[in-house]
Amino acid sequence: MTKQSASHAKHLPLVLPALLLIATLLAGFFLVRFLERVGSRNLQEQSENIVGAMAMGIKNELHSAQLAAGAMAGSPWIPPLLLDPSSVNLANAHSVLDRYRENFGFSVCYLLDLQGNAIASSNRDAADSFIGKNYAFRPYFQDALVGRSNVYMAAGSTSNQRGFYAASPVKDPQGKVIGVAAIKKNVQEAESVMAGFKNSFFVSPQGVIFMSGSPEKVFRILWPLDKDARLVLKSSKQFTVASLEPLLRVPVKNGKEILFSGEACRIFRSPLGPPGWSLVLLAPLHTVLHYTLFGWIVTLFVGSIILLLAFWVSWRIKSQAALQESEAKYRSLFENSRDAIMVLHGSSRKFTAGNPATLTMFQVKSEEIFRTLRPADLSSDLQPDGRFSSEKSVKMIETALRDGFHFFEWTHKRFNGEEFPATVLLNRMQMGREVAIQATVRDITLQKKAEQELNQKIGELERFNRIAVGRELKMIELKEKIRVLEKGNEAAP
Repeated sequence: MTKQSASHAKHLPLVLPALLLIATLLAGFFLVRFLERVGSRNLQEQSENIVGAMAMGIKNELHSAQLAAGAMAGSPWIPPLLLDPSSVNLANAHSVLDRYRENFGFSVCYLLDLQGNAIASSNRDAADSFIGKNYAFRPYFQDALVGRSNVYMAAGSTSNQRGFYAASPVKDPQGKVIGVAAIKKNVQEAESVMAGFKNSFFVSPQGVIFMSGSPEKVFRILWPLDKDARLVLKSSKQFTVASLEPLLRVPVKNGKEILFSGEACRIFRSPLGPPGWSLVLLAPLHTVLHYTLFGWIVTLFVGSIILLLAFWVSWRIKSQAALQESEAKYRSLFENSRDAIMVLHGSSRKFTAGNPATLTMFQVKSEEIFRTLRPADLSSDLQPDGRFSSEKSVKMIETALRDGFHFFEWTHKRFNGEEFPATVLLNRMQMGREVAIQATVRDITLQKKAEQELNQKIGELERFNRIAVGRELKMIELKEKIRVLEKGNEAAP
């Protein structure tokens, strides 16, 4: 075999995985594009279904309000009050208004004369009663005067509460319009269909948000308004807009992708209600991103498998070498440590291994004999706190198993019966499927002896200090007596 062919054979295992990796990345690119289209189509269908469901709920509210206003205007007890404002006719009209409000869950049912004055109302006894108020400026009243039934959305000029307004003309027996029957229904029930979608908006032709899945955005402006639109909005007295600063910087166009509150969204807009009103949903694009990410994850996963297969042999050899080196280091540390290192089985509480320092410290002849022992066999009967070693050792091991480690002082006993103080460090470790405890024991006899000698010297110093201080006090007392005697002799004649 020539050098050139040998070189080719050497690099062949790397060339084939590289080619497979390139092919995988290319196929992954097309997979990602395909999944992106699938995710976009699913987002389109899901968002259209959401918008359709919300639109259906709002349409039902508007339609029911409009039908109720027409039915109320056709009640035989309503026209008499407009023709003859007697107390009897007023009581009968109020009875009708109250019945419609209670049965249909409206906020207010009221009756307006030809000048737009409220002459009867179901909220007549409330603090914000409509009685005596004039609503001639409202479009629903003006439409009803010319025989058109209409639905109007606005903030109440009396209560400032949002509502759907529906009005219908009241006619005399000859078909002449003599007044207007109107109802107001609060928007809470209709708005509930939007509650699960924070970026859903029911907006006026001027872009004022009338209902939203985010209540704090109500009466905000969704898109920029020109000067004329602002004047129309102000003159209509339809809404109380706190700020004309728009939430979006661009016009709302169906299908357009924008950035809203730091999140990429696609606009879904559908006409709803009176002319110019619409339902807007800003659908987050993260669902499409999930499809794209899934495609890249699949691509990267397959590519990773190829790379892993290509370099598995090399990794295997290196890992085996590293494992052998690690085992050798641990064995060297285990064998040559001056501290006693032993391994305790987690469930049987028997020793399974002990290094040479362990055998020396406890004066056990062989590791075989050591493996037959339990911790209590190498402990004094009682610990310094008066507890039995057989009971306390169990608690120490349970603490280490629970917390992962435990450090404490212990009175151990050698195999010949000699007791000695020691520190013990217990560490929980996993050995295959079994849980074990590694115990490191250090004989602190010399340390304890040094502490006793130190305490003894400290006691002697304290006694010496007390004697020295006593002598000093006596000298001070003697000097004071001499000073007093000398002063007395000087004063004598």
